[in-house]
Amino acid sequence: YTSGSTGKPKGAGNSHRALVNRLHWMQKAYALDGSDTVLQKTPFSFDVSVWEFFWPLMT
Repeated sequence: YTSGSTGKPKGAGNSHRALVNRLHWMQKAYALDGSDTVLQKTPFSFDVSVWEFFWPLMT
């Protein structure tokens, strides 16, 4: 949810294409492989956590 000043939470959507583009960029930039580990430190309710979940699965 976004942190607006209204006090009412608002959902913020991301497109599938945006996520896939980000994951491909990260893989190209950092070349994660089977010998690496990823710390999933971000709460799953925060949108940034999405790459922590899916990036290791695509390697």
